[in-house]
Amino acid sequence: MRKKISYIGLSFLVTVAITLLFASCLRLRTNDTAVLDKLAARDVGGGVCYFTISDRTMRYAYAGADTLPLLVLLHGAPGSSSGLLDFLTDSLLLSHVKIITPDRAGYGYSGFGRSEVSLEIQAKYIAEIIQRQAFGQPVIVMGNSYGGSVAARLAMDYPELLDGLLLISTAVAPGEEKIYGISRPLHFLGLKWLIPSVLRVANDEKMYHFRELEKMSAYWDNIKVPVWMLHGEADQLIYPGNALYAKKRLKGRPFKLITLPEQDHYIIWNKPELVKETIMNALVELQIAPPEILADASLDWSEAVNSISADETPIRNDFSH
Repeated sequence: MRKKISYIGLSFLVTVAITLLFASCLRLRTNDTAVLDKLAARDVGGGVCYFTISDRTMRYAYAGADTLPLLVLLHGAPGSSSGLLDFLTDSLLLSHVKIITPDRAGYGYSGFGRSEVSLEIQAKYIAEIIQRQAFGQPVIVMGNSYGGSVAARLAMDYPELLDGLLLISTAVAPGEEKIYGISRPLHFLGLKWLIPSVLRVANDEKMYHFRELEKMSAYWDNIKVPVWMLHGEADQLIYPGNALYAKKRLKGRPFKLITLPEQDHYIIWNKPELVKETIMNALVELQIAPPEILADASLDWSEAVNSISADETPIRNDFSH
């Protein structure tokens, strides 16, 4: 019996050790040297910057000329700016815009592991970057997944800073997203130490999504800039109902939506060329780039037909509150 107990105890300790080792290794971020090496390899110039706002150190990578309009790319959760480096170093985009990719608060090198669940505060951090880097040029912000939620809040709180808003697979509707069965136990039962810091930050954000998106619902009328939205009809993480919600909340304002049949949440990874087309279309419509850059485009944003109807999109509200 004692041997059995000892074996169980040893197995538990080994499991904990493996879990902690995994947690210490999984960071989903790219250090400054690797970012600079990629910028140099693509011969696009640029660099990495840090600044402190309130009690938070923020990091962002940049490329392109200060005399060009500014494109800000916001990553989702979990992740960091490293997931957007191919966009940051895209030579065609950089011929028309300067690009900045921040690490959102709690990710990458922006206070890694220290969560910031407030969309208002996250938007404030991004606004500070824009104020430092726009140099009076037009500003377009693109957000992927929960980075899009931050981008939308930014457009609400700082309408004077933005000229265009792009939302990719974005959560904007309270409750219209999948909540994992493990999310609540990890959050409420003190089990956060079992998962890597980057996943803990993502879970912290997810557990406050409903509250933060509900708070944001009062400010949709503040969005004055053109909005382009790209969403997968088979998205089982951030449901297509988010696209319908945005369409309703932005009625009567410049809003274009394309939904992609059979596409899941990971458009930015699985269809990066469509994301790039969405960016280029925005640049053309804002008269930042010539129409010729869309010569080979497969998406027709001139029509931007929304294939989702209210009858086809049930509200799934996975987050009980």
